[in-house]
Amino acid sequence: MRHLHWFSLLLVSMAFASVIGESEENPSEELEEEHEAHYAILYPWFVQALGIFVFYLSTRLAKLIPFPYTAIMFLLGTLMGIGYEVSGDVKEDQLSISIGMWENINSEVLLLTFLPGLIFYDAFSLNVHLFQKSCVQTLIMAFPMVLMGTMLIGLVAYYIFPYGWSLNLAITFGAILSATDPVAVNALLSEVGAPERLKMHISGESLLNDGSAIVFFGIFSDLFLKELGVDGLGDEVTFTEGVIKFVTMAFGGAGIGIAFGLGLVSLLFILNKKLLPDENIVQVASTVTVAYLCYYVADSVLHTSGVLAVVFCGVTTKALGTSLINDMELMNNFWELVEHLLNTLLFAIGGTVWGTIISNVHPREFTGTDWGYLILLYILATVIRFGLVFLFYPLIARIGLKSSVNEAVFISYGGLRGAVGIALAVYLDNIVHRNTDDELSEFRMETTKLFGMTGGIAFLTLFINGSTAGAVLNYLGLTKQSEAYEMISEAHYDTLKMKLLDGFIHYLSYPLFDNIDFGIVQRYVPYMADFDLETLEKAVLKNKRGIPPEDYQAPNLDSVLQQLMKSENDKDVDLSWYYNLREPNNKKMHGLSLIGEGFNEEGFEALQAEHNEKPETKEYRLVFLEVLRATYARYVELGYLNRHGFVFYSLEQGLDFAADAANEGKPLRDWEASHIVNQP
Repeated sequence: MRHLHWFSLLLVSMAFASVIGESEENPSEELEEEHEAHYAILYPWFVQALGIFVFYLSTRLAKLIPFPYTAIMFLLGTLMGIGYEVSGDVKEDQLSISIGMWENINSEVLLLTFLPGLIFYDAFSLNVHLFQKSCVQTLIMAFPMVLMGTMLIGLVAYYIFPYGWSLNLAITFGAILSATDPVAVNALLSEVGAPERLKMHISGESLLNDGSAIVFFGIFSDLFLKELGVDGLGDEVTFTEGVIKFVTMAFGGAGIGIAFGLGLVSLLFILNKKLLPDENIVQVASTVTVAYLCYYVADSVLHTSGVLAVVFCGVTTKALGTSLINDMELMNNFWELVEHLLNTLLFAIGGTVWGTIISNVHPREFTGTDWGYLILLYILATVIRFGLVFLFYPLIARIGLKSSVNEAVFISYGGLRGAVGIALAVYLDNIVHRNTDDELSEFRMETTKLFGMTGGIAFLTLFINGSTAGAVLNYLGLTKQSEAYEMISEAHYDTLKMKLLDGFIHYLSYPLFDNIDFGIVQRYVPYMADFDLETLEKAVLKNKRGIPPEDYQAPNLDSVLQQLMKSENDKDVDLSWYYNLREPNNKKMHGLSLIGEGFNEEGFEALQAEHNEKPETKEYRLVFLEVLRATYARYVELGYLNRHGFVFYSLEQGLDFAADAANEGKPLRDWEASHIVNQP
């Protein structure tokens, strides 16, 4: 059984090897055309199979493979793209034909397929209270900062690159690289337990950042495409028209998203009969349907920002519709699956297309000079990112959730380029190739080079920034737990050990467990490996005092004592307590005295002020709130609270407000906070 998983992996590898090498002998052209269409299904699922291997190896060999999952998928896609190009013009095996189909995927279909699924769940997963509080901060980082980043990177491309790009294409390139995509860093933040505030900064900025970058991309790419001279392609936009278009696309997209979000909440309300399990599935299906329709209507029908529409649709649904969802676990599991599949495929596609460019197969060439400019671009883009974050730091450090210097450093370092930038670059390159005939067209060469640079930046940030983000977090002290938290953790650990020992002693009172081997128990239960006779004595006597004499059954400790005596140097150990276990327990249990005597409000406020000064108070309050949250969830399961009711919604919101207050060193007052949602 130990090697069964390796045998399974071998079988899967052999199956895929047979598919890759399979080709019919002397197939006729008609038969090839007939069967070629369905080959398209092979590439995405071959990529998902690779993703399973990558995930397995990266989780089992984390020290040997310190790179993010998405970075490895991008690299594998790159290798597939290079292999596809260097294998020659004749593609006979099914996988190569399938790669060729996806390498030339329609750009509009690419964006419509991937972006709604990737964006909706990220927006739906946001903490609404923190999002509201950090809204001004994220708007500053997502609009003025993105615009300045777009212009600065565009100027770098226009004045430093030797490619002769027009200013419109250079600024379009700047907009593409301004779209940060911290998917890998977000996963890392959750893994290392980074502060919730830092997660909010990065994820909130990323969502709005993507939306604003796509708006800027739409404006400047229209100006560039107009240069092709193709009727109906591109648009001449003046400065005033550009501002109007930006406002229309941004605020129009947000408004459409809110409208679709309200519609989705209405659907969830209609489909909230818990006694019909099928409605749970239909609820999940409705979120997918609305997310994709929202993007399509906003982007393709009304020509606003589809990304911002989906963001606000997700946030609206989270704020108003969470209590209407029958099976939240099903909802989360489904969307996590969708996000994993789409990220795996999108990064592989991006790597594949980039691999075809850097393979240096004519006419696509990516020379050593281009690699040099790519390294220079990576350095300058990083400097620009740091410069812009710290330019706005005096403002974002004082408003909303606020930011520390160390957090600002990590926000700057964690600005990865990935999924959205790759999709936009593929989108632009495909449009130009579709509307030009000459393979050596100047415009084709320019957009191909642009995608080469975009893919290179994605590659470098994923592998360099993504793989070192954990070390940077630790160096900046953003994952370091406070002494109070460590103290609480140690106390909790000791409590768990004692509860475990209490349960163990209780079971030893049953004849069924008379002949256990305590050595085996210690081997397989690490918590019990360091118990000694003194700890055992305290636990046994405590257990005896907690049980009425008429119900008490003395545990059989022979095996336990025999094992523990082996580690005792002094053989003359006093075991009188063990031999006296069967004597009646005459000690009465004393309850705790009530502290309410003489209680007054002034005394309570003084006590509260005293505890506010203690460093561990904040941690105790946060732990208490999580216990309270779990209790509310338990009451929902028992039927004491209605998940769909306003009471539960108010209590949940109260916990969010109270947690925010606790982080700032203020009293909890979660009951008062739960009434905030009643206010207009």
